[in-house]
Amino acid sequence: DHPLLGRRSYGPGASWELHIDLARLPDLADHQIRGDIVMPAAAYVEQMRMIIEATGRRWSPRPSGLRRRS
Repeated sequence: DHPLLGRRSYGPGASWELHIDLARLPDLADHQIRGDIVMPAAAYVEQMRMIIEATGRRWSPRPSGLRRRS
């Protein structure tokens, strides 16, 4: 189990199940917009990174197809 992904379900396709609970992830309580608790963008990036690695793909933090301009 991963704290941001939860438990992986094996079957056709890759899937994970997670119940987001502030008791397990108390730091989420600090991320609010107008009083509503929201998932920080960094958590989504971490979820994607872990899914990519768990499914045997290669993780690159730099998006492909982007080039630096001179």
